[in-house]
Amino acid sequence: MIEKGSIVGEIHRYQVPDDEIQERIYGEDGEIPRASKYMCEECCDIFFSLSDLGFCEQPGEDQHQLLNEYHHEPL
Repeated sequence: MIEKGSIVGEIHRYQVPDDEIQERIYGEDGEIPRASKYMCEECCDIFFSLSDLGFCEQPGEDQHQLLNEYHHEPL
């Protein structure tokens, strides 16, 4: 839970069109806006760092657990 007044990071999310109607509205390679995800400053830093390293982005997951998995992933 993020406390009121805390610094947060906003993760903008999009969906790829998955049917003809959505493709006509947004284009074949269009992006459909979805609700943003918000994370505390620490988790957001981990999220963007892992993303920069090429780790699969998962904004809804426990970022500390993902960081632990990244550190223990075999090369």
